Amino acid sequence: MDRAGYARWLTVQLDAVYEKREPSPILSRLREPHRGWESHLKMLGKGGAYDQFVPEEKKPEFREALGDVLRAFVARDEATPHRNDAITDSMHLISALGAKESIPALVDATGSTTIADYDIFGTLLSFKPTPEVNETTRTILGHPKFNEEYL
Repeated sequence: MDRAGYARWLTVQLDAVYEKREPSPILSRLREPHRGWESHLKMLGKGGAYDQFVPEEKKPEFREALGDVLRAFVARDEATPHRNDAITDSMHLISALGAKESIPALVDATGSTTIADYDIFGTLLSFKPTPEVNETTRTILGHPKFNEEYL
């Protein structure tokens, strides 16, 4: 699978969770009672689908696809059910997987929900300071939609 394929797959999985539909067979297997998964995010992240079904050489594409997923949910109409949950969950996965490949997508999420800016900084804080993290932080702080009450 390539980056676009991972992005489509992740989007379908998150939509299925929110719409209470049955997720893919992969997540259905991971959800078996004896596995003791606490949440859909753990099933998608480390120890779950990411570690069990994404080949090592494809992990950077998967992590980059998380940014595409975040952008896709941000682009949805604000009235779309579960949009904000999906944005928050996408940011959580970016942080949990250390998906530095998806850092640029955080700029696109600025001001997209009432909690997005708070989540963005939580996500950025999960990364070690690098020029890219610092530049993204400056870009977000200067963004016209940035909610300054989170400073």
